[in-house]
Amino acid sequence: MHDDLRDKTFGSGRFLVENHLQGEGLRQLFAGRDTATDGGVIISYDKLPKYTTIDGFIAANQAHSPGVLELLFAGTPDGEPSYWGVIERVPQNARWLPDVLGRPTPQAFADSVPKRLPSFEPGGAVARALALGRSAGKILADSAARGAILARARPETMWITGDRVVGLSQRSELMFAASWVTAFSMPVFDRYYYAPEVGRNQRVDDRALVFSLAIMIAEWATGLYPFKTKRFDSGPTEDNQIALDLPAPLATLLHSGMQISAMRRPNLSSFLADLGLGV
Repeated sequence: MHDDLRDKTFGSGRFLVENHLQGEGLRQLFAGRDTATDGGVIISYDKLPKYTTIDGFIAANQAHSPGVLELLFAGTPDGEPSYWGVIERVPQNARWLPDVLGRPTPQAFADSVPKRLPSFEPGGAVARALALGRSAGKILADSAARGAILARARPETMWITGDRVVGLSQRSELMFAASWVTAFSMPVFDRYYYAPEVGRNQRVDDRALVFSLAIMIAEWATGLYPFKTKRFDSGPTEDNQIALDLPAPLATLLHSGMQISAMRRPNLSSFLADLGLGV
């Protein structure tokens, strides 16, 4: 449904939809182009929210932080007023992280022991995981210092150059969270990386960022999701981590960051310092 959005436009022809990235039905994610600059954009597409105005969404999402993708447009597609899109600028020459590292097959939605990422290569995986984790952590720390805890970060929101995360999208998830659609089988972004307190709508601080970062680094380094079960509709809710075949100091650090209880995790500054990135 709505795959025919390809080649359609937003903003009186300025933004062109080019490639489908992820999602089904109403909630979909596309890559596109800003014809005014010939730069790349990411387009999040959904049913127009019942209780959210486009102007209100824009006003609430004007704040910018280094590495968080710039909001270019929020509004309806040209000639289609029942739907809307949020469009963000993609860093020049960056690639969508799942296209580079691969992502799980649909069977991974089942509650089972996770399989390796499809493109996982053991050689140099730890070094790459640390580089990705440090660069993503710097973006999240800068945003947190400005008062925005981006607790829904995950690989599907990230754009990379080489082994560095250079852009992170969050407004798309905020748009979907505000949508009138609350029950669906294939979310645009998998929620495997949520801290438990995020899924439960409890108080969140930067230790939720540590939880997500630790899971992602563990997965990038080993090719395996680091918990025994994997549910598409939430992150882990039970402390059933798998043993990580990693150098002991790194395995210990990631284990501490993936504690179900937020109180048992290090804060973001301590975690990044131990990764070699003092903030």
